Amino acid sequence: MDYDKLTDEELNKLPKEVLITIFLQLQDNINQLIKTIANLNEQLREMNQKY
Repeated sequence: MDYDKLTDEELNKLPKEVLITIFLQLQDNINQLIKTIANLNEQLREMNQKY
């Protein structure tokens, strides 16, 4: 999935409420990715113990 990157100029033009929404969504995405990575690491540990 490819996302368009906003420029500094575009970000500066966005209302504060939009920036807050984007920021909160990014925090949620980061937390979900951290959980996914932790789960994958645990799966790798379990698989390495079996072999």
